[in-house]
Amino acid sequence: MPRHTVRQGECLMGIALRHGFQDWKRIYEHPENEALRRRRPHPHILHPGDVVFIPERGVKELGASTGRTHVFKVKQPLRELCLTLKDASGKPLANEPYTLEVGSDFIEGATDGEGLLLEQLPLRADSARLTVGERSYELRLATLNPVEDTEDQGISGVQARLRNLGFEPGPADGVLNERTRQALCAFEAIHGLPVTGEPAGRTLEKLKQVHGC
Repeated sequence: MPRHTVRQGECLMGIALRHGFQDWKRIYEHPENEALRRRRPHPHILHPGDVVFIPERGVKELGASTGRTHVFKVKQPLRELCLTLKDASGKPLANEPYTLEVGSDFIEGATDGEGLLLEQLPLRADSARLTVGERSYELRLATLNPVEDTEDQGISGVQARLRNLGFEPGPADGVLNERTRQALCAFEAIHGLPVTGEPAGRTLEKLKQVHGC
């Protein structure tokens, strides 16, 4: 049976589709992926180098008469984009109009009363541009790394979460440098934690809680 080695920017839904599965759960819940489930309890946050077992696909038989043209429709899975938009003081941007540019498509909408943005995007989309008021953000989809059990001790995942929350840790390169430590210290100070600059213990748990994963 084949095994797939995860690359940066890949998620389980995309891996499943690439191997001919519409339902990613058929891969994730396979007994051969038990170790992966223990290591990655959030199925869509994988780390480059993770290995995913790919089971054999089943064969679906459909009846059709000869001498006629038949049309078979396959429903393409979508990727859910879920963001909470807040201002610099942490107040939700409630009922705020926005525009999402995904490839050649434009999606217009507004956040809810809690600042929540929820949209369905094509699974193959790997980026989107979000415009809110006069501000524009480039979103990289399916690139968030785990913060535990990784070769870089979760540093790239910590850096990405800090950046998403408005801090300035520098690039998500997996290096715990002074800039990343300063961003961690700022995060700790804002949330009433002991200022250590270390991505561990209460700081790491708070970061996951505030970020949402």
